[in-house]
Amino acid sequence: MAAPYKPGRFLILHQESTPKLGTELRVQVLEIFEPLTLSCVMRVWLDEDGQDPVEAVLKLFDRHFATQLREDQKIDPWSAQHESAYLESIRTGQVNEFLNKLRGEEEDYQEPPEGWSVAENEAYLHDMCIDMFEAETAVYSKLESYQGTSIPKLIAKVTVDIAPSHTYQPSSDDADLLHVSGILIESIPGTTLSELGNSGIPRSCWQSIVDRAVGSIRILSDHNILNEDVRPANVVVAQDSQAEDGYRIFMIDFAQCRFREEESDFDWGRAKWAEDEEGALGVVTRGRLARYHGFDLAYQDPGWYRQWARKEGENTKWA
Repeated sequence: MAAPYKPGRFLILHQESTPKLGTELRVQVLEIFEPLTLSCVMRVWLDEDGQDPVEAVLKLFDRHFATQLREDQKIDPWSAQHESAYLESIRTGQVNEFLNKLRGEEEDYQEPPEGWSVAENEAYLHDMCIDMFEAETAVYSKLESYQGTSIPKLIAKVTVDIAPSHTYQPSSDDADLLHVSGILIESIPGTTLSELGNSGIPRSCWQSIVDRAVGSIRILSDHNILNEDVRPANVVVAQDSQAEDGYRIFMIDFAQCRFREEESDFDWGRAKWAEDEEGALGVVTRGRLARYHGFDLAYQDPGWYRQWARKEGENTKWA
């Protein structure tokens, strides 16, 4: 079944995080960023009462149409039959029972086995979407002072009901099981780091842009954040006459982030080293620019993750 997000369509969003905007927001979809991956992302007009529309980006963690998420979990594309089974399972209380087990310590519920029902699969995806929403909004909160300069401004946290049921009205306790959570953020016109070579940006700026993109990862590290989805497509290069070389770097997409827990410097350094967030930008971009554009980008692994871990004087054979 096709996603309901189409250019020209209006959506009603509900939010309470930004009182000055009101609890109900009306947006018009301008463009869908395809393919739909772990979330559904679109460019929208935000229509505020008495003000000119503001362009923004709406990111919805929608289990129904997050194509990559469903494929990664080996779950069939969503259909009306899936939703009927899910609604019935909510009505009988089976979804809440399943989610309690999923969020607990029962080994059989840590990943989706083939024996799960259609309703359980949908509940599992819903729970994953909530986790991604909470991770993303937690990062925006932690990096509030960087909003508008190194990451987009968070306008509001929102929910939307895209598939209301006419056959079952959930209780207030179950309503969250039918909400799609998302964020409304500042729209940053520009190109992504993955398209740097084809962007029209002068070659003389490429080294500086990549250096600053790699350096921006340290903002996350300085705030005890590990991003497990760092890639050139998640860095926006925007024109800004006030910035170095006339371009500013913005990091986007924090749904796959986690915060440092009660981990030693050694364990945290190992996790950072294994993910290699800086290399995910520097090494990949260096290879792409060399292969397709004959550009010799200077990039060297800083190795600071290993140095950090060695401060503990522990075994660093993994490094």
